[in-house]
Amino acid sequence: MLNILKNKKILTLKTVIILTIFIGGILSNQLYSESKSKEFLGCENYIFDSNTEKLDSKIFDLMKEKKYEEVVNLGNKHLKDDGIWYCDNYFWNERAEAFYNLGDCYQTLTASLHAIFVTPREANKSAKEFYDFVGNSDICVIKQ
Repeated sequence: MLNILKNKKILTLKTVIILTIFIGGILSNQLYSESKSKEFLGCENYIFDSNTEKLDSKIFDLMKEKKYEEVVNLGNKHLKDDGIWYCDNYFWNERAEAFYNLGDCYQTLTASLHAIFVTPREANKSAKEFYDFVGNSDICVIKQ
C-alpha cells in the first residue's frame, strides 16, 4: 500500500489505522508494562511532575538545535524507564515533529495520533493541526 512516487510517501488511511493499532499495541506491551514499578491507571489520573518538565526542556533545546535523532533516542530511553512519558502531550508532539523531520511518516503519524487520542489534554489543537499538516505535506500524504 505504500507507493513511492517522486520522493513522496503515499499512505492509505487504512494502512495508517492498521499500523497505528499495531504499533500502539507493541509500544504499550514492550515499553510501558514491563518497566513500570507501579500500576498504570491511565492518563486521566496522570499528574505532571518535575521529571516531565526536565525532559520537555531537554527536548525543546534539542529541537531548537535540529537534533531530531537525539530527540527520538532520548524519548526511547525515557519510555523504557518510566511510563509517565506515555501521557506527556508535549513529549509526543515533539516526538512526532522529530520523526517528520527525519522523514519517517509511519512514526510521525503514530506519535501524532498518540498525542491526539491518548494524552490527557482535551484542548489538543496543536497535535491535531500537526497531524493534518503531515497528512497534506509533500513528505507524507494520506490517501483516502
